[in-house]
Amino acid sequence: MKRSTKPGLAQRLAAGLAGTLLLLAACGPAAAGQCQSSGPRPDRIPGLAIGGGAEDFHGEVLLGLNDGLDSLLLTQHGPFRFARRLPPGHAYQVKVLHHPPIQRCTVEHGSGLALGDVADLRVRCVDGSIRTIAAEADELADVGDIGPLTEDAQGNLYAVAGRGGQQGHGGVLRIARDGSRTLLHAFTGPDADDLPYRLALSADGTLLYGVTSRGGEHDEGTVFRLRTDGSGFQTLHSFGGHSAGCAAVPSSALLRASDGRYYGVCASGGTWGGGVLYRIDPQGHYRQVQAFVNSQDIGALAAPEAVEPDAQGLHFPLGEIVEHPDGVLYGTARYGGLHGNGGVYAYRLQDERGGALAHMPEHALAPQGGLALGRDGRLLGYTRRDLQQVSMLFRAATDGTMQIYRIDPGLTGIMRPGGVPQQGCDGLIYGADSSGGAHGQGSIFSIDLESGQALTRYSFGGQNRGRMGFAPEHGLLLAADGDLYGSTRRGGPASGGAVFRID
Repeated sequence: MKRSTKPGLAQRLAAGLAGTLLLLAACGPAAAGQCQSSGPRPDRIPGLAIGGGAEDFHGEVLLGLNDGLDSLLLTQHGPFRFARRLPPGHAYQVKVLHHPPIQRCTVEHGSGLALGDVADLRVRCVDGSIRTIAAEADELADVGDIGPLTEDAQGNLYAVAGRGGQQGHGGVLRIARDGSRTLLHAFTGPDADDLPYRLALSADGTLLYGVTSRGGEHDEGTVFRLRTDGSGFQTLHSFGGHSAGCAAVPSSALLRASDGRYYGVCASGGTWGGGVLYRIDPQGHYRQVQAFVNSQDIGALAAPEAVEPDAQGLHFPLGEIVEHPDGVLYGTARYGGLHGNGGVYAYRLQDERGGALAHMPEHALAPQGGLALGRDGRLLGYTRRDLQQVSMLFRAATDGTMQIYRIDPGLTGIMRPGGVPQQGCDGLIYGADSSGGAHGQGSIFSIDLESGQALTRYSFGGQNRGRMGFAPEHGLLLAADGDLYGSTRRGGPASGGAVFRID
């Protein structure tokens, strides 16, 4: 939790606030402009003070006085007071404009006539409710093992399901906010079994691009495309075979980069045997753009045209790729590096060259799940657990420096974080844990990077196992409406998991 008000933030938020602020994950390139700012705070005027006290919130609470006359950003518990003073006898009304993620806040004694200084406002926050918005229960979309979620501009959610569907091999789903679901496409072979990846949306929001872990000409996975209405399904590329492309299944979702192409990785195969970074354009033209070398003697991340000797090279790339505003793609590799436990690689779109950015420290573990972009432009990711069952959160800057945060399960109850971290506009990290929590079946948690404090916000299992399911392995989506969405792999009404929303 932040301990002091950020300079100028409340002032920038004051102008033009007419409703609830929207909150997006990471606030990176895909969420540009969503952490809102505006003009200066109105000048003080003589009159009566309006204030009170706040408690039990995690993150930041934004209050509004009289529909935008003044706004106040709360970052810590205790007393508060608006800068704007009101004339005696003037009516006042204080509302919560922005709630912390996973919480809902109320203002007690929030309206009345100011006959004297008002000091009895009470802001209290409670953890939000979690509810199922879609579960394996209807005949049309009877699917399970729902993967990571993607959101479009209309608020629809899209995901790949690894099991079920008309042929039993999973398919592509659209999930409306009211929970209604449409099976857009059913896979006809064992294409996505047990390995669903996040879908990528085209720039105009009309097309979905994704990968499968099996199927295709060589049964080693495919890149596919279909329209968001379910029509026009097409296989764009088949992995494997004897070409210099991927000799193994893809190991990441696709990222739509600023150059209009889609990028992904395969963990092994390629020119030098250590995996590849590839790109595919919207028409399906495929190219291997970087090859990882699986050899400590050569050990390089190099373009296929030339091997650049580096005894500390990275290989076995996997997990989600992100693009920094500087036009560089970043991802993680599990092996190689200075200490043999992987690191972060970079690929520059402008000159189509790449290399190792950062190596995991000796005391850390290999990264998993890929990367997310934090609000400050640094890269966020998780590591695997060590012999003491401790996982780690790491934060890497684009100059290669890295910070490590230990997540001790004995103190936090967090056992196995899944997906990638999500950083809200309040600065807190939010994530899903697939096997911890009060019942050992997963949880939703938050981490304060300044204090290192980790909190379990919701535990799966127990009495909610039949409704909500358990084992949220794919992380969270912090959506444009400010709520968190995710999916569970097991349990639920028909034992196929569920899609949930925390509000």
